[in-house]
Amino acid sequence: MVVQDPLLCDLPIQVTLEEVNSQIALEYGQAMTVRVCKMDGEVMPVVVVQSATVLDLKKAIQRYVQLKQEREGGIQHISCKVCLSKPPHTAL
Repeated sequence: MVVQDPLLCDLPIQVTLEEVNSQIALEYGQAMTVRVCKMDGEVMPVVVVQSATVLDLKKAIQRYVQLKQEREGGIQHISCKVCLSKPPHTAL
């Protein structure tokens, strides 16, 4: 059923209810995809609601990594340190 739905066809086979709800929120403009770039070059597309805080983003990253590791059979312990940097101020 999910595979045939044009809205949900991009979701993984082992989809969670949370992922389905996130995809629907994206379609209705209630969420956004934040592309988090890791130091090794991997890009993680993380979905958060439009009003998300930094803490919400951190939790979404942890959940993304957890689901990825469960699906790939990887490490189960996750240590998340999110470093956000602002662009330097430029003088005019």
